[in-house]
Amino acid sequence: MAKSPSRVSGTANKKSILCYLGLHKWKRAGGSSHFSSNVREKEYRCERCGRTKTVYETKV
Repeated sequence: MAKSPSRVSGTANKKSILCYLGLHKWKRAGGSSHFSSNVREKEYRCERCGRTKTVYETKV
């Protein structure tokens, strides 16, 4: 029986069981803050699976 390419290489497309359960390990990946806007954009990326999320918050 032949193995799929992701199993041969080892870590390609490997997703943590914690991420599958929704327990991601978020790290700040970037964002932008336009001077004239009252909204700040923050981008986070999960260190385990690579999923991204964007959070919008108002400036004080």
